[in-house]
Amino acid sequence: MLPPFQTSSLTPAFRWNDKANRYVNASGRFVKRAEVVNALEAVTQGAKGEMTNLSKRLAGKQISLADWQVGMRGHIKAVHNAQAAIAKGGWAQMTPSDWGRVGSITKKQYAFLQNFALEIESGKQPLNGNFLRRAGMYADASRGTAADVSRIEAQKDGLTEERRIRFPGDSCPTCISQAELGWQPIGTLNRIGDSECRTNCRCEFDFR
Repeated sequence: MLPPFQTSSLTPAFRWNDKANRYVNASGRFVKRAEVVNALEAVTQGAKGEMTNLSKRLAGKQISLADWQVGMRGHIKAVHNAQAAIAKGGWAQMTPSDWGRVGSITKKQYAFLQNFALEIESGKQPLNGNFLRRAGMYADASRGTAADVSRIEAQKDGLTEERRIRFPGDSCPTCISQAELGWQPIGTLNRIGDSECRTNCRCEFDFR
């Protein structure tokens, strides 16, 4: 039996200030952008740990492949929903269109997962270290979801330009060249996860 997914517990204890369009903490002070970024990454790493542990159980023959798929689907949905909610301003700010957008993203991830499971079943993908690494990438992919929501919200707020902010130490050639372009119209730069570094991308967007 797999444990239930507590999606709401994945998001930080910040409150959204509608007037300021920013998060505030328990004391009512504005939350710095770095804190929000850290919260997003904490969600990614938490989900990655859960997916890795689940995959270790499959490798140890403690669960079936079918149970592994069910568990992975649950974690995929939970982490993408949580990333979108944080980028949006909290669960209460999520609209039907937001849920539909995230739903489309998770369906694509489910399709990738199905192919992954078929490779495991056929023996093409042995249950080794590479298997665990690939499983964790499904959590990493959620960073792109947060960035997508942030872009949409920036446009709604009347902002028109974006620039790519690289994570210190990242060296993907495309991300470097994208960052060097500076300010560009929103939607012009590559989506997070669409460069050579793929789901390992830790870039973010700044808007004005």
